[in-house]
Amino acid sequence: MQRLAIKLALNEQIPKAPRLTGKTRKLDLVDVMARAITAICLLNLNGVITMMFGFGQAMSGAMLILSLALIVWKGLRIIAGPAIFFVVTVAIYLIIGNATYSTLNSIIPVEEVIRNYLAALLLFWSLATYVASLNQPEKVERFIRFFRSVSIISASSILLSPWLVGLYVNMPVQAEFRMSGFFMNPNEAGCIANLALGLLLTKPFQNRILQVVAIGIAVVATVLTFSKTAIAICLLILTLWALLSIRKWSVAIVWSLLLIGVLTVDVDPKGITAAVVDQDVIELDNNQVRRILAIGDILAGEIDESTSTGRTELWKITLDRAMEHFFFGQGLGSQHRIVGGVMTKQGEWLGSHNVFLLFFGEAGIFAVLSLVATLGFALANSIRSRSTWPAFFCLMIIVSTGMSTHGLLNLSFVCAALGLSYGLLAAKAMKCRSQLSLNGRRSARLYEKSIANAQKFRNTF
Repeated sequence: MQRLAIKLALNEQIPKAPRLTGKTRKLDLVDVMARAITAICLLNLNGVITMMFGFGQAMSGAMLILSLALIVWKGLRIIAGPAIFFVVTVAIYLIIGNATYSTLNSIIPVEEVIRNYLAALLLFWSLATYVASLNQPEKVERFIRFFRSVSIISASSILLSPWLVGLYVNMPVQAEFRMSGFFMNPNEAGCIANLALGLLLTKPFQNRILQVVAIGIAVVATVLTFSKTAIAICLLILTLWALLSIRKWSVAIVWSLLLIGVLTVDVDPKGITAAVVDQDVIELDNNQVRRILAIGDILAGEIDESTSTGRTELWKITLDRAMEHFFFGQGLGSQHRIVGGVMTKQGEWLGSHNVFLLFFGEAGIFAVLSLVATLGFALANSIRSRSTWPAFFCLMIIVSTGMSTHGLLNLSFVCAALGLSYGLLAAKAMKCRSQLSLNGRRSARLYEKSIANAQKFRNTF
C-alpha cells in the first residue's frame, strides 16, 4: 500500500514554467548597452575613425563607460565562474611580468601594457557577466544572433575595401593587394570573417537563401584578406562543423579517419593552390600568388621562414629567451617588441607573433600554463553541448589565430568574442547548479508528499 501511495505522489504533475510573454522580448537599458559595446567592438569603430579622420581612441571613452556600467549592474551580482579563471590568468601575467620588467629588455612603458590589458579585461568581464545574467533562453539566443549579424556586417566590409580605401587618410597595411574593410590589419579582418563564419554555422539564419549568401560572404571575405592563417582556419571551421554535425561520435570518428587518409594519400594541397594561381579568370599579382602558394605549402606541412612570413625566426628567438628566463620571464613588453630580434624596414622591432610564447617570454612558465589551462578547459566544456557550440568555435578561432599573433588579447572584437564565449559557459554552469538545486527540492517535496499520502492511506483502513 505504501508503495502505491508513493507512485501516486510521484505521478503528480509538476507545474510548467511560465511562457515568455511579449514583455520579455523588449530590450531594457542593460541590453542596449551590451549591444552598443558589441557593435563598437565588432565594427572596429575606433579603427575606422582612425583611418578616416586620423585620430585614434575616439570610442574608447564610450566603451569604458558602458563596460563599467554593465559591471556595476551585472558584474557585481553575477559571478561568471569560468570567466574568473581567465581574469586570474591575465592577472598572473601582469603581476609576474610587472615584477620582472626592465627597460633593458623592453622599449614599451610598463604602464602602457598594464593599461591596455586592464581595458581589455573590463570589456571582457562586462560582456561575460551580461551573457551569464541572461536567465531566459530566448534572450541568450537573441544576443548570440545579434552578435552573429554584426559580425557578418563587419566581414562584409572587406568586400567594400576598394571603395573604403578612397575614404581613408591612413591606409590599411598592404592595401595595394590585400583587403581589410574596417580594419587596419588584413589579418584582423580575416579573424572577424572567421568568427562570422563560425557563428553562422552554429546559429544559422532561418531563411536558407540568406544563410547561403552570408556563408559565401564570410568565405570570400576571408580569401580576399589573403591571410594565410585565416584561410587555413576557415578550412578548419568547415571541417569541424561537418564532423560535429554527425550525430553519432562513432560515425564521426570513422569519417575523421577516412578524411585524414584521403588527405594524406590523394590530396595534394600544392597542386590545388597551383591550379588556383594558374587560372585566367581572376588576375593575381605576385604578392597574392606568393601567399596562395604558401597556403598550399602550409597545408602540406611545410612551415618554415618563407611560408610563415618570417614568424618561425621570431618564434625561435622568443623561445630561446623564454628558456633563459624560464620561471618569471623578461617582463612586460619584452616580447611585444623583441629588441635585438628582427627589425622592419621602418626601423621597428617585431614581436613574438604568438600569444602563448608572449606569455611565456614575458611572465614565465606559470603564466603560459595558466593560459593554456583556462583556454583548454573552456574549449573542452564548450564542445560538449550544442548550446555552447558558438563558444567552441569562437574559442577555437581565437586560439588558432593566437598561434601567429601576439597582440590578440588587446583587440576589442576578440575581447567581445571571449566575453560571449565565457558568458555562455558561465550561464550553462549556473543553469546546471540551479537545476540540481531545483531537482533536490522537488525530490524532497515529492518524498514528503509520498509519506503523507501513505500515512493517510493507512489511516483510511
